[in-house]
Amino acid sequence: MDDVISELNELKRRRECLKSQISLERKSREDSDWFESATSTDEYAAILRRTYNRAPRGDKMLALNLFGIKYGQEIRAAKMSVAEIVRRSEIGQFEQEVNGGVKLSPYVVLK
Repeated sequence: MDDVISELNELKRRRECLKSQISLERKSREDSDWFESATSTDEYAAILRRTYNRAPRGDKMLALNLFGIKYGQEIRAAKMSVAEIVRRSEIGQFEQEVNGGVKLSPYVVLK
Protein backbone atom coordinates (compact mmCIF):
# COMPACT_ATOMS: atom_id res chain seq x y z
CA MET A 1 0.00 0.00 0.00
CA ASP A 2 2.85 2.37 0.79
CA ASP A 3 4.32 1.69 -2.65
CA VAL A 4 1.08 2.76 -4.31
CA ILE A 5 0.92 5.97 -2.27
CA SER A 6 4.53 6.87 -3.00
CA GLU A 7 4.01 6.17 -6.70
CA LEU A 8 0.92 8.42 -6.73
CA ASN A 9 2.87 11.19 -5.02
CA GLU A 10 5.65 10.86 -7.57
CA LEU A 11 3.12 11.09 -10.42
CA LYS A 12 1.58 14.21 -8.86
CA ARG A 13 5.03 15.78 -8.52
CA ARG A 14 5.85 15.03 -12.17
CA ARG A 15 2.51 16.44 -13.28
CA GLU A 16 3.15 19.70 -11.42
CA CYS A 17 6.64 19.90 -12.90
CA LEU A 18 5.28 19.48 -16.43
CA LYS A 19 2.57 22.07 -15.81
CA SER A 20 5.17 24.60 -14.67
CA GLN A 21 7.36 23.87 -17.71
CA ILE A 22 4.41 24.44 -20.04
CA SER A 23 3.57 27.65 -18.21
CA LEU A 24 7.16 28.90 -18.58
CA GLU A 25 7.15 28.05 -22.28
CA ARG A 26 3.95 30.02 -22.83
CA LYS A 27 5.29 32.97 -20.85
CA SER A 28 8.51 32.88 -22.86
CA ARG A 29 6.55 33.09 -26.12
CA GLU A 30 4.37 35.91 -24.77
CA ASP A 31 7.42 37.89 -23.61
CA SER A 32 9.18 37.38 -26.91
CA ASP A 33 10.42 40.43 -28.77
CA TRP A 34 9.38 38.78 -32.03
CA PHE A 35 6.85 41.48 -32.90
CA GLU A 36 8.73 44.46 -31.53
CA SER A 37 9.56 47.25 -33.88
CA ALA A 38 12.03 50.02 -33.30
CA THR A 39 12.75 53.39 -34.80
CA SER A 40 15.83 54.55 -32.90
CA THR A 41 19.25 53.26 -31.97
CA ASP A 42 18.23 53.16 -28.31
CA GLU A 43 15.15 51.07 -29.08
CA TYR A 44 17.19 48.57 -31.10
CA ALA A 45 19.76 48.48 -28.27
CA ALA A 46 17.01 47.69 -25.75
CA ILE A 47 15.67 44.88 -27.95
CA LEU A 48 19.21 43.53 -28.42
CA ARG A 49 19.81 43.60 -24.65
CA ARG A 50 16.56 41.70 -23.98
CA THR A 51 17.33 39.21 -26.75
CA TYR A 52 20.79 38.56 -25.32
CA ASN A 53 19.63 38.31 -21.71
CA ARG A 54 16.76 35.94 -22.51
CA ALA A 55 18.85 33.56 -24.62
CA PRO A 56 19.88 30.31 -22.95
CA ARG A 57 23.51 30.25 -21.85
CA GLY A 58 24.84 28.24 -24.79
CA ASP A 59 22.79 30.15 -27.38
CA LYS A 60 23.79 33.77 -26.67
CA MET A 61 25.89 34.18 -29.83
CA LEU A 62 23.19 32.56 -31.94
CA ALA A 63 20.67 35.02 -30.48
CA LEU A 64 22.91 37.91 -31.56
CA ASN A 65 23.14 36.50 -35.10
CA LEU A 66 19.36 36.10 -35.21
CA PHE A 67 18.87 39.67 -33.98
CA GLY A 68 21.01 40.85 -36.92
CA ILE A 69 19.06 38.71 -39.38
CA LYS A 70 15.73 39.82 -38.00
CA TYR A 71 16.41 43.57 -37.87
CA GLY A 72 19.29 43.89 -40.32
CA GLN A 73 17.39 45.30 -43.25
CA GLU A 74 15.63 47.87 -41.06
CA ILE A 75 18.94 48.89 -39.45
CA ARG A 76 20.59 49.28 -42.86
CA ALA A 77 17.63 51.18 -44.32
CA ALA A 78 17.77 53.62 -41.41
CA LYS A 79 21.56 53.92 -41.85
CA MET A 80 22.13 53.07 -38.19
CA SER A 81 25.46 51.91 -36.84
CA VAL A 82 25.56 48.31 -35.60
CA ALA A 83 28.55 49.27 -33.45
CA GLU A 84 26.49 52.01 -31.76
CA ILE A 85 23.52 49.69 -31.18
CA VAL A 86 25.80 47.08 -29.58
CA ARG A 87 27.56 49.73 -27.49
CA ARG A 88 24.28 51.15 -26.20
CA SER A 89 22.92 47.68 -25.43
CA GLU A 90 25.75 47.27 -22.88
CA ILE A 91 26.08 43.54 -23.55
CA GLY A 92 29.79 43.57 -24.41
CA GLN A 93 31.89 43.56 -27.56
CA PHE A 94 29.66 41.51 -29.86
CA GLU A 95 29.49 43.76 -32.91
CA GLN A 96 30.90 41.01 -35.14
CA GLU A 97 28.10 38.55 -34.26
CA VAL A 98 25.34 41.11 -34.86
CA ASN A 99 27.03 42.31 -38.06
CA GLY A 100 27.14 38.74 -39.35
CA GLY A 101 23.38 38.52 -38.98
CA VAL A 102 22.88 41.92 -40.62
CA LYS A 103 24.91 40.79 -43.63
CA LEU A 104 22.84 37.61 -43.88
CA SER A 105 19.50 39.40 -43.49
CA PRO A 106 18.84 39.97 -47.22
CA TYR A 107 19.31 36.26 -47.89
CA VAL A 108 17.60 34.60 -44.90
CA VAL A 109 13.93 34.23 -44.07
CA LEU A 110 13.10 33.37 -40.45
CA LYS A 111 10.40 30.82 -39.71
